Amino acid sequence: MSAPLLEVSDLRVTTGDGTAIVDGVSFELRKGEALGLAGESGCGKTTTALSVMRLLPPSLTQTGTITLRPETVSKQINVGRRTERGMQVVRWRHVSLVFQGAMNSLDPVQRVDNQIAEAINLHDRNAGKAEVSERIDELMTTVGLTANTARRFPHQLSGGQRQRAMVALALACSPPLVIADEPTTALDVVMQAQILQLLERLREGLGLALILISHDLGVLAETCDRVAIMNEGKIVEIGEAGQIFGEPKHEYTKELLSILPVIGGERRARPPASSNGGVPPLIEVSDLSVRFPTRAGEARAVDGISLEWKQGEILGVVGESGCGKSTTARAILGLVEPQEGEVLLDGSAAEGRSQMRDLRRRVQMIFQDPYQTLNPRHRVRTLVAEPLIVMGVEQSEHEERVAKALNDVGMDPERFGERYPHQLSGGQRQRVAIASALVLEPDGLICDEPVSMLDGSVRAQILDVLCGLRESRGLGLLFITHDLSLAWSLCDRLAVMYMGRVVESGLATDVIERPQHPYTQALVDAIPVPVPGGGGSRDLLPGELPDPTSVPAGCRFHPRCPKRFGPCDKVDPELLPAGASGQLAACLLHDPAHAGAATRSD
Repeated sequence: MSAPLLEVSDLRVTTGDGTAIVDGVSFELRKGEALGLAGESGCGKTTTALSVMRLLPPSLTQTGTITLRPETVSKQINVGRRTERGMQVVRWRHVSLVFQGAMNSLDPVQRVDNQIAEAINLHDRNAGKAEVSERIDELMTTVGLTANTARRFPHQLSGGQRQRAMVALALACSPPLVIADEPTTALDVVMQAQILQLLERLREGLGLALILISHDLGVLAETCDRVAIMNEGKIVEIGEAGQIFGEPKHEYTKELLSILPVIGGERRARPPASSNGGVPPLIEVSDLSVRFPTRAGEARAVDGISLEWKQGEILGVVGESGCGKSTTARAILGLVEPQEGEVLLDGSAAEGRSQMRDLRRRVQMIFQDPYQTLNPRHRVRTLVAEPLIVMGVEQSEHEERVAKALNDVGMDPERFGERYPHQLSGGQRQRVAIASALVLEPDGLICDEPVSMLDGSVRAQILDVLCGLRESRGLGLLFITHDLSLAWSLCDRLAVMYMGRVVESGLATDVIERPQHPYTQALVDAIPVPVPGGGGSRDLLPGELPDPTSVPAGCRFHPRCPKRFGPCDKVDPELLPAGASGQLAACLLHDPAHAGAATRSD
């Protein structure tokens, strides 16, 4: 057997005071092999990957042996013995990196093609302009983008396009090894599946070796040959993917697998103690429309949506990025102004200043990234008390209510009250955001992707907090997510959105287990399966959402729909009864006047 392409032996990374961030990590990687690195935030996954490319800050000390054996050089490369100038030759030519946040990693003032050209020219100074341009066009085609996409700036691309551009940048100098650091974090389920399918296709077609870093074990199960589980800087278990997911040996691995939401497994949510069949709606949304002016025309972000969110209910809203989920939530609270429709609170229209003030007191919002929404200059106690000040609550009540809100989310007011956001972990920051939303004792929380950026164990803790509040207080949750496994585990009912409209609704278990709309079925098909090879050779939904300034005629899903037939490009369907479980689906397949045409076309 040939020598491995990458060999890491007894890698240690320590801080100035001797604290070990990575502690004795060893592994091998062969040509064409995919190795997954999994573990909680702070376990050393990314630090291990950056060590391979010697990209650690000067404040950290790296020891151990890292050896690269690319076929294009006659001698093996000892990373630890290379000078910085020598490492510049190694980076991108022999090993490259796909960073986690494409928007933050790409230069916002440089076109994509210029950024790729920079990497090519750095390693091949004799390459002519025409040759570089041809190479960039070839890379764009390889990652499934048009050549014109490379002529755009990063902000002009969708999230999926930016991530594909990052992959193209990593492939610019044809390295035999690519490290992908959380390449699908915060992407919706369809785009995530497309990026993973792209990486798998490149691995097979180009013979790439791949190190895939992720806290999503389902992603690693589908993509990787072997998986290494890291905890506190050490690899606690490493082996074939089948063994890790089928017969884990280490207790920590078993714990990570046990908290992974799986469709068909145990549901997390329990009904509130006071639940009954006649629960009235807390919020009703009727024919709500939100449009934004753009240079290309008017973008229809939300286009006539109607929802009913009952008191004490967990209503999930799912769909691809850009479908209108967050805009709907913001419109409910008046954070963006709708052009049409109305929002009802307890059956009364939330119009005017006083009604909107009452709505915002009774319904609070938890945003996706607390690090961006919490004021970095305020202490925790001040952050949680701010809604009380805004709503004019008596000063004498502040201390008691702040303490209660912090205790409700599992944070000791004496221990955490005087800290700043940067002194907290990601999970602790999200708890502070929840406490700030709870301090007014609302009837409902709108949760906009509140756990998408958290690793598995912290995610489980936050969800336990939310579910506990729902059970103890009868608190309603409007839960926005692109994670359908999580939606199945957590939600009572689901509304599936596509291009500003609800295309399917019903009980969460029914919608996901027995989808009635082709779009819902496509979302379910894209869910990562925590079984090695579980994704198989599935057919994924092609492309991305159409431009909201140019909504397709007829059914807006028909350009991407695998089941489209005659009238789909002419008739815009309403929500219709579908299936035996009481679901509603906006699809002509459930319209008796048109369903026969679909049968004949088959």
